[in-house]
Amino acid sequence: MAELVETNIGVLRDCRSAGFAAAQIDRLESALTGELASQGPLLDGRRRAGRVRRCHGDLHLRNICLVDGRPLLFDCVEFSEELPVSMCCTTSPSC
Repeated sequence: MAELVETNIGVLRDCRSAGFAAAQIDRLESALTGELASQGPLLDGRRRAGRVRRCHGDLHLRNICLVDGRPLLFDCVEFSEELPVSMCCTTSPSC
């Protein structure tokens, strides 16, 4: 997860046309780093317990099209193996 934070912050810093001031990015980086330090052990534990799934977290009809008569799911998560991951929120083993 730390790599995702670092990558996203780097992209924001490199993309001046995004309109974010350096101070805003600094505050975001600080907040994300703090939350990751706080929640990292919980996230790691959920991963070890098998409660992480590769999925599409915000699937809606605007992200589905038909290609050769078959549904194709798409949006901006396809370019990264790390992004389409979700934590299961229940304690059920069948999550």
